[in-house]
Amino acid sequence: MRFDFHKYKNYKECPRMYLWKAERRPLITPKNHYFTVPGEFIQKFFEMYCNSWKKQGVVFTKEKIKNRMRPYWEHLILKNSIDWSHPASRKGEADLFLECVDSIYNNLKTLDVYDNTRSEVKFEVTLQSGDVLVGKVDFIHNTDKGVIISDGKNSGTIGKNVDNRQLMFYALLHKFIYKELPAGLKFIYYKHAVEEPLLFTTRDIDELWGDFIQTMVAIKNAKEFLPTPCAKACRNCDYLEQCPEGTADMASRKKGPRTVKIEGLGSKSKETGVYTINL
Repeated sequence: MRFDFHKYKNYKECPRMYLWKAERRPLITPKNHYFTVPGEFIQKFFEMYCNSWKKQGVVFTKEKIKNRMRPYWEHLILKNSIDWSHPASRKGEADLFLECVDSIYNNLKTLDVYDNTRSEVKFEVTLQSGDVLVGKVDFIHNTDKGVIISDGKNSGTIGKNVDNRQLMFYALLHKFIYKELPAGLKFIYYKHAVEEPLLFTTRDIDELWGDFIQTMVAIKNAKEFLPTPCAKACRNCDYLEQCPEGTADMASRKKGPRTVKIEGLGSKSKETGVYTINL
């Protein structure tokens, strides 16, 4: 079995989602990649910058970023389905491209984390069982204090849509390969040009490894991959339309207007803010 962090996370959230992703089950409604394309685009720039362009001494202005990266942007737009009419797709194609260029430029101006850095580094560890652990690390920084591993995020809110276990999994792979944990872990938030260190201990890594082993064994021994509906997993699941249990669970969470008793006033609707006076 080839096992990465995303397979682990998917199975922990919902075994059925794990199975359908592993089978590459077709989606009823194509996924809107409006939110994923910018992150992929920015990460590609820094991959090229860290591994090649910086060594060549290329100095980037906004105009040079636009010219270098426009062909790759057009490639992403063609490759990915984007519903520009969706309410969540707040910017048009041209404005979204310029927003990404601004993020890249601000990161280059603000952060020095891209010095002495390799990007998109592949880790692969073969276990005694024959199973293989794999991961692709966004950034590995060589510093005076040792190696620091970073993961780039394009989230608009710091701390949102991140999973600390992902970085700790990379630390685990680093330990397998180099016989020691990295000196540090951190997230880089592109939209904010901010670094957020992740504090961890050896115990954290050991506990994660124990849970990984249990999850791998559970997947190997599973005869059924039953759904485990929950608000977070179902809300973000690409297969929700195809899952009766998930759609039923989400429907059950929708509640009608509720009123709250206000002493001396009667009741107030949470939805409308209108008071109903008890006479």
